[in-house]
Amino acid sequence: MMTKRKIIFLVFSLICCFFLGNDKIYGNNQNSGTNEYNNYNTENQISNDSITGIYILKSCENSRFKIIITEKNKIYYYTILDKKKSIAKGKAIVKNNKEYTSIMIGLIGGIFTNEDIQIQNYGNAMNEFIHFRQCDEKFLTFIKM
Repeated sequence: MMTKRKIIFLVFSLICCFFLGNDKIYGNNQNSGTNEYNNYNTENQISNDSITGIYILKSCENSRFKIIITEKNKIYYYTILDKKKSIAKGKAIVKNNKEYTSIMIGLIGGIFTNEDIQIQNYGNAMNEFIHFRQCDEKFLTFIKM
């Protein structure tokens, strides 16, 4: 039986996948400049620093993966680490919704709580993707340190 949180997350993931082709969502549109991205990012941020910190995926390969979220000038940044090696970094988009707070870490969409970030690790035949090939779980929970 799927919990309400997993259903919300699944719907959110499908919506994010629909918009992957729209470069304006991620601020990568060559014609738009950086101001459009920065305005989108800062208008939708949560109002406190509770999201910043180090999140560890304890359930996969002896805590191999970590996500570090930092904030500078009201813009969030992420770094994904594989052991001590940085494998991805960039700007994170944080948006408050009525029932949850969503976070886009590059192409990875997740749901944030005060304790963790939960992402869907892989899709299905209609929407194929995989984020962390070393991990077999469909939903990964990165726990805040």
